[in-house]
Amino acid sequence: MCDRDIRFAVAIIASSYISISPPSFGQGLKGAYSAPEIQGRLTYVKGENDQDRWKNFVSVQPKLIGKSLAEVDQALCGQLKHKAMSEVEYGLTQEPVNIGKNKFFLHIKVVFRNGLACKYSVESTN
Repeated sequence: MCDRDIRFAVAIIASSYISISPPSFGQGLKGAYSAPEIQGRLTYVKGENDQDRWKNFVSVQPKLIGKSLAEVDQALCGQLKHKAMSEVEYGLTQEPVNIGKNKFFLHIKVVFRNGLACKYSVESTN
């Protein structure tokens, strides 16, 4: 290849990189942070504070598997509006919890199969 061909190939490669748009989080489009309780998307486990919610969850969690949606909801919060769901989430903490160097909110996800709880997990979100 001659120098002219190399420069042409480099120009094509460089122009293809320039035409690729950066990811949306690099453009500031990710959105402002707001806690789950502000977003209004989570119903919280019964309890006056995070410690009470943890106590409630720990006391009922061995009995969750095999329960219906209504039974799970009654045990965790008693505020469910929908009757047929394959997955539900409940907030566990309203105050962020330190995990490593970051702070996260914890929530419980319960998955239903054939109308009965088949698994649950405690997950974090920031």
